[in-house]
Amino acid sequence: MIVGFENYKSNYDFKVTGVIHAGAHFGQEYEEYINTFGQIETHWFEPLPDVYEKLCNNLKDKPGAFLYNIALGEDEKKVEINVDSGNDGQSSSILKPKDHLKQFPHIDFLESNRILIEVRRLDDIGIKNCNMLVMDTQGYELKVLEGAVKTFENIDYIFTEFNTIEMYEGCPKIEEIDDFLRPFGFHRRETWYTPGNWGDAFYSK
Repeated sequence: MIVGFENYKSNYDFKVTGVIHAGAHFGQEYEEYINTFGQIETHWFEPLPDVYEKLCNNLKDKPGAFLYNIALGEDEKKVEINVDSGNDGQSSSILKPKDHLKQFPHIDFLESNRILIEVRRLDDIGIKNCNMLVMDTQGYELKVLEGAVKTFENIDYIFTEFNTIEMYEGCPKIEEIDDFLRPFGFHRRETWYTPGNWGDAFYSK
């Protein structure tokens, strides 16, 4: 589900009413969300058409699962996404890959693989009964947050992936995410690093 979560979840009294998951991939976390938080609503955002098809196959009959074939960002637009070859779409990003090419040379981002996707603001979707936001958007996390400030009124917990180096051009440092979220009452409680120059962070109000 979330890197490091098993190691610190007992430190908090999570009262999760629903999950918004940006960067859904195949929806691998569904069972873990339900087993951990109970039968809650889950909203899954995945922009890649072929990945979204597999997401639908995995979750179409799951109770409380809502699926969206779009990306989340700071405004409504259509933009090209850099689609990876060799990682089932998990490394694909709206941002141009940079140090990712050095860190994971077996993963390519071919010009011919770039496709046009739809981006919308989370605030415009109007999800009101979920209080947990999870982001796995390959460097686009700050843009997702910029389009979610109204939704923050209902959010108590945020889990986000972050990069410790510039894996993608212009991807935010964890301190930039801290600075953006602080005025909305969110503070970083946990930070979990991996050997791959990325990690997950947990914020709560």
